Amino acid sequence: MANGNLSYFDHLYSHETGHNLNALHDNLLHCMKNPIALPSECVPIEYGNNYSGMGGGTLGNHFSFLNKLRVGWINMADLIQTSSGSYAVTPIELPDPVYVGFDYMNDNFPEYVFEKRSSAGFDTVGLFTQANLDGAFVYRNVPEYGWTSPTSDPMLWNFLLVDTTPGKKSSDWVNPLYDAVFKIPQNFQDGQRGRGFKQNAGGANSMIDVYPLT
Repeated sequence: MANGNLSYFDHLYSHETGHNLNALHDNLLHCMKNPIALPSECVPIEYGNNYSGMGGGTLGNHFSFLNKLRVGWINMADLIQTSSGSYAVTPIELPDPVYVGFDYMNDNFPEYVFEKRSSAGFDTVGLFTQANLDGAFVYRNVPEYGWTSPTSDPMLWNFLLVDTTPGKKSSDWVNPLYDAVFKIPQNFQDGQRGRGFKQNAGGANSMIDVYPLT
């Protein structure tokens, strides 16, 4: 398990302990298109977030922002919700993180959340190379009870990790699902909401730009 750095028992123990603390599974939303496809064209993959101990846990072992929120390790005051602009994100695995939510309707129901991850603490376990984790993760809010049933209660959110480079392989990641980190110069678009998202070239993988499509 985790490339020899974490035993199966270690992963299982931390995963099931997470459930006892109110964490749920960290899953992946597999969309093969960029611009981002319609929700119906994407496939949710159970345990598909390999960067989380509540998912596959083979590439990193910190929980996602949502599970840290459920457990009580971070809070909503750390979340910046916006419909446009440039915002800095700070590592989710360190004290006092800042993470960013894209809230198109300004209804306290963010469609996307960006969290910053870096190779620190439990995220040093199970990595091929530390550099691959230095960037942001993009999560898409997929309501479990219908696409048009938003809720402002974060305990009922269902954020799934999005691979922003679908089909892309690299020298480090043979499996494209292992290449989900959102890094400079990557960008993606949501045509439904007329917004684009990119890593700011001057932000060293720590600045998220949300801009209108023209």
